[in-house]
Amino acid sequence: MPYSPKKSFWTVIIISVAICAVIMAIGGVFSKARGDAERASLIADLQSGRLSAPDAFQARCGNALSATTKDDETTLSYNYHELLVKLRPGVPVRFFVRHVVNENGRLRSVETVVSHDFAVDHLDCK
Repeated sequence: MPYSPKKSFWTVIIISVAICAVIMAIGGVFSKARGDAERASLIADLQSGRLSAPDAFQARCGNALSATTKDDETTLSYNYHELLVKLRPGVPVRFFVRHVVNENGRLRSVETVVSHDFAVDHLDCK
């Protein structure tokens, strides 16, 4: 079979594209694994109470729009005051979503508990 420069060129291109695709796929797998490990570490810190101090939580998840303290509980507001983070020293972090409901013509604020996964998805935590 005679040598064909066109076949050789396309063979090199196809092999190069295949190698690039394999490298990108491997990189994506490692990146996802690292992201999953970081998320698991963050959720473990939230559930263990290691981030129950306002400064520690905000260092990891960004500054809150507002912070209020009542007794020994600090409430941080995020996402237009709709996502609330409630902190007590040494206690797992609790998350709530604030809803406004109309009850017989009167507006009332209701807080609904949400999971750590939901909250982490809506915060900019590292």
